[in-house]
Amino acid sequence: MVTINAHLTLRIIGDGPEKQNLQNMAAELGLEKNITFTGAMRGVQLVEALNQCRFIVVPSRWQEPFGIVALEGMACGCIPIVSNGGGLPDAVGNAGVVFERDNVASLVLAISSVLLDPLEEERLKQAAPAHHSAAN
Repeated sequence: MVTINAHLTLRIIGDGPEKQNLQNMAAELGLEKNITFTGAMRGVQLVEALNQCRFIVVPSRWQEPFGIVALEGMACGCIPIVSNGGGLPDAVGNAGVVFERDNVASLVLAISSVLLDPLEEERLKQAAPAHHSAAN
């Protein structure tokens, strides 16, 4: 049984071969009201969607050459929670949370560490502007 806070929502942006499996899983778990599948988004539509989010989770399974998705999320006010593949950890620096790639328990711990600790969430938000300007 999955326990979920009824006030939490998840927005999955993008398309891919696992989309239908994820939609089926959400239905089986009774999470249709908590999870929205938007499909691919670009430009202003993507920025507006990210502006409404507290976090951006980038669970990349491969060695990302750079973490542009995480940086875009940070620029929209999201706290990045990223896998440790490739350039993602460098892209978020001390303004994000890094978890072990392909490790669901590590992902859950990373999300929980921010979701359950308002001081940590605030610290990460405050670190983003300095990290962003240092990256430029």
